[in-house]
Amino acid sequence: MPVALPDRPAPHHPGQLLARGVCRHLRDRGFVTVEELVPAPGLRVDVMALGPKGELWVVECKSSRADYLADRKWQGYLAWCDRFFWAVDADFPTDLLPADSGIMLADRYGAEIVRIGPETRLAASRRRVMVQTFARHAACVIRGSALAALSGFFAKRAGGDGGGAQLFGNLLGLVGLEIERQIDAGADDVDPHHAKIGRPDLDVGGDVALLVDAHGGLQWC
Repeated sequence: MPVALPDRPAPHHPGQLLARGVCRHLRDRGFVTVEELVPAPGLRVDVMALGPKGELWVVECKSSRADYLADRKWQGYLAWCDRFFWAVDADFPTDLLPADSGIMLADRYGAEIVRIGPETRLAASRRRVMVQTFARHAACVIRGSALAALSGFFAKRAGGDGGGAQLFGNLLGLVGLEIERQIDAGADDVDPHHAKIGRPDLDVGGDVALLVDAHGGLQWC
């Protein structure tokens, strides 16, 4: 019987490769990141980063002069972050970029901050909204990408009848619901970076616990 091969993933465009390097660099600085976040209708940031002290950074990735000049919305992002950065490659003419914003030099493997722009701290009410938006966006990414990547593995553990994929989807749903429940409860000690869901009643080769972070990392124990 012929075996159907999965579709080849679409190639990354240059801006996405810059975003990958930016996220790796920020992770090393203690930040967690999400991509393609919508802070308000009509706006979509390339990278939003949440720092260890609750700081919120936005990074726009520009792969060329034309890409930068075509951006008519970037000033709208300033109201939704504490600091704003451009991420460009080493060949980009950085003299085009506004002097009052940060700059990162990036490639697919990493990035380096060469200029930190001024900090404009968000009001407490807007910061809370953005942390909630960040957490919900991260939960959606976790549920979508992790299910697509690992459903086959769980199907095998559940006996190959497809039940593993459904089980895994249900567990990811619980993770997202738990993040949102804690945030909506208004608890002062909520950590949007992590959520831990234990389901000892679900026997999939043993008791199950799932640790999820905003990078989409998963650990079973």
